[in-house]
Amino acid sequence: MRGFVLVVLTVITGQSSDQTECALTALPPDDARKAGCGACHGGHGSHPVGVDYGSAAARGDGRFRLLADVVERGVYLVDGRVECVTCHDPSSRWKYHIAIPPGEMARAAVDLAQPSTYEDLSDWRKGKLPPPLPAGTAVTPTPLCMACHAIGE
Repeated sequence: MRGFVLVVLTVITGQSSDQTECALTALPPDDARKAGCGACHGGHGSHPVGVDYGSAAARGDGRFRLLADVVERGVYLVDGRVECVTCHDPSSRWKYHIAIPPGEMARAAVDLAQPSTYEDLSDWRKGKLPPPLPAGTAVTPTPLCMACHAIGE
C-alpha cells in the first residue's frame, strides 16, 4: 500500500432498552448469521447492507476488490450480499463482534481523544509486534474494510 492513513469512524448505537442480549450472541451461530438485526438496531450504522457485492464491484470505479478476491480473503457474504453478519461475526472475540479476516492481526481501536491509543508503526516496521489483545477489546475494523475496499492501491 502506498503511504496513506485510513481513519474509520464508526457510530455505534446501543441496543433497545428492553433487550438484554443481542441475538447475534444469543442464537446458535448459523441462526445468528440469518438474524434480522434491523429489528433491534433499526437501520443504524454507517455501512449499507443488503447490497449485492458482485454488482457493486462490477461498476468498475476501482473502489472495490473483485468478488473472488473478497471471498478469498475470508469475508462472509450472505448469498453474495453484504449484510450485518459480513462485518459482525457471532463467534468473534472482539467488542461489537467485529469480523477480522483470517490471517489479519487485530489492532486496538484508536480513540481520537486519547493520543495514547495512536499506533506507533515504527516498531511494526522493525518486526516488533504488539502483545495480543484480550477478548472484548474494541478493535479497528480497518483490516475488514480493506478486504473489500481498494483504497490507496
